[in-house]
Parts: sequence; C-alpha cells; structure tokens
Amino acid sequence: MNTELEIVKQRLKRVGYTLYTYEEALEVLSSDTDYMSEEIDIFIFEVGETYRFKESAITMRSNNDLEAFHKEIEANIVQSKLYKRVSSWSKKLYDYAKLNNFTYTFVIVDEK
Repeated sequence: MNTELEIVKQRLKRVGYTLYTYEEALEVLSSDTDYMSEEIDIFIFEVGETYRFKESAITMRSNNDLEAFHKEIEANIVQSKLYKRVSSWSKKLYDYAKLNNFTYTFVIVDEK
C-alpha cells in the first residue's frame, strides 16, 4: 500500500473506521445476517493514478458473490468525484469518516 493510504488508514482508525477491500467488505457483510436486506451506504475511495471518491447505496443479498457485489455497487453510485491532489482526497476521506454517523457504512479502498 502506498504512503498516502497508510496515513489515511491511521486517521480513520482514530475515529473508529476501517478501510476494507471489496473482498473484505463482502466477507463482513455476508457473515452477519443483520445486514441482509438492509440498505447500506458504501463509500469507495480509489487510489492509483487518480484519486476518486464514490458513494453507493446498495441492498445486501445473501447470494452476492464478489463480482455481483462489485456490479451492484457500481450500478448504484449516487455521487462521484475525481481529485487531482492526494491531499484533497485524503482530507475528504477523513472528513467522511469523522462526520458520518450511519449505522451501515463501510469504507472501501480499491487500488487500481
């Protein structure tokens, strides 16, 4: 993982959030039946050549595999923003973690 991502992970840890990959988030959501048929807000922070933020609202299903989970997230994007500077991106990620009080929220980083 890159340096920026490590800094963001530490900031999020201080406010009680965890960064998940798509695989880890699906595993956590699938292992807890309380999440089934619930609407879940998923915040995706992509790192790589560009820095992007996306928010998706999905309903968990018990038959989700990784590909279906990823497709459902992409199909239900409610907002998206591209950042040119990592400092703006990491501040946005930290702000969302600090201010977000939703019960069903997972923050996902997808390294591209």
